[in-house]
Amino acid sequence: MNEVVPTEDKGGGRCTYCSAPLDPSYTFCLRCAQPYKPSIRILPSEPYLDDEVRVRTFAPQSIQVFLWILVILLVPGTIVGALMGPDNLSERILFVQFALLVATVILATIHSHALSSQLNPAGILSPYLLIGLLGTLGLIAVSLAYHGILFELLGDEFRPEINFDEIFHTLGGKILFICILPGITEEIAFRGLIQHWLHIALPPLKAIFVTSVLFSLVHFSLLSAPYFVLVGMFLGWLRWKSGSLYPCIIAHTAHNLIVVLIEDSFS
Repeated sequence: MNEVVPTEDKGGGRCTYCSAPLDPSYTFCLRCAQPYKPSIRILPSEPYLDDEVRVRTFAPQSIQVFLWILVILLVPGTIVGALMGPDNLSERILFVQFALLVATVILATIHSHALSSQLNPAGILSPYLLIGLLGTLGLIAVSLAYHGILFELLGDEFRPEINFDEIFHTLGGKILFICILPGITEEIAFRGLIQHWLHIALPPLKAIFVTSVLFSLVHFSLLSAPYFVLVGMFLGWLRWKSGSLYPCIIAHTAHNLIVVLIEDSFS
């Protein structure tokens, strides 16, 4: 049996086969079933949505959480600085870390449904945990090379002047406030919530990149921004491939711990 090929209506609204009137709601003649136009022509086309519209439509929570984190990082430090003076850097950092911890607990409680599957204990045994730890060593090597070249070109006056030994008088304090707490709070906020929702609105790699840029912004370091984007991309990739937050949290904590130990060895 030969296949019937649709032919365009050239009969002034009538079927070219049986001359019956054609209903434009159908792609075939209602009398003889002869197709007269491709079916695709009556299907509504999906409107194009750019990335911004897709995020605002399908992942508005990601914007809300980022703005919330940004306010938490800026407002407490500003208030403490105004009340106690600009020299009380240790109090400002501790207060901001405490505020960020409280905010993360609140966000994790409100959005527990989004985090529950990502905090499955099985994620601790994921092979991506080992990949994360090995990748962390590579990131540290990149950081040493990048910042070494950067400060050699720009001069020592561009080096950060924060002395964590003056803020945290013990190694345990530095490990807690520089390694463990940021590793938990930042991963829950960025990879666990923001990236989780962006995956709904954007392709995976684009969602990871956007999250990484936002992650870089909250570190308020223009010179180190490219490196923070790279770190965020790696942690976001771990979250995407493993489906778990544990490889990200442990890799993030390990990264900061190695940085602390390196700084201690040179101080």
